[in-house]
Amino acid sequence: PIVEKTEILKQCHGIEVYNLLHKDELNQNFAERLAKKYGLIPLTNSDAHSLEKIGNCYNEISIEDLIQQIEKFRFSKKDSLD
Repeated sequence: PIVEKTEILKQCHGIEVYNLLHKDELNQNFAERLAKKYGLIPLTNSDAHSLEKIGNCYNEISIEDLIQQIEKFRFSKKDSLD
């Protein structure tokens, strides 16, 4: 059964809502609702298990949206000497 794991979802930044190998509409709709409810980035993936399948399903994002997401999370540089 599909179960909502609230504590786990609160720690996530994104959730897979579409997978080329698993096109179950019930699971996709549930994942899309969770993405909206928890403010998660909806992701799509090839789930490639062979070279031929890599890139068959992918995410597209505009440069503007990418910059906005990077700025939102404010990544910081770290190195092994810090």
